[in-house]
Amino acid sequence: MKIIKTLSLMISLTASMLFIAGCGGGEPYGDVVKSTDEMTANYESFEADMEKASSAEEAAKALNSFADGMDKLLPKLKALRDKYPELDEKKADLPENVQAATDRMEAAMEGMSSVMMKSATYMQSPEFQKAQQHLMEVFQQMEDL
Repeated sequence: MKIIKTLSLMISLTASMLFIAGCGGGEPYGDVVKSTDEMTANYESFEADMEKASSAEEAAKALNSFADGMDKLLPKLKALRDKYPELDEKKADLPENVQAATDRMEAAMEGMSSVMMKSATYMQSPEFQKAQQHLMEVFQQMEDL
């Protein structure tokens, strides 16, 4: 059940992160593109690490690494939201470079459902459960941005 909750939370947070990605445009918003690309790289690394995981310990390590990467991005994401509050209404009309970064992030997230389903194999592991709790705490902080 936690796996479904985690997946649902990740999907809902995507909308929030797309808002942040939408807070940019052209060269003046290169910081938005950079942060979106960092988030994309974190998703891609997590997917690759989970695909390679063959034990609960390796899966927990991958999940913790992903959570730590997202946690590291939180101050940047908050700063972007604070820096560009006027762009909240412009979510649907993204400049080309921001749209490209958003598209890359969405493509990276497409593999998340299969990765999370694989992680169901490790749900009984206390180590994996602890890592999953860590991720949920980071995502809660993201929701609070």
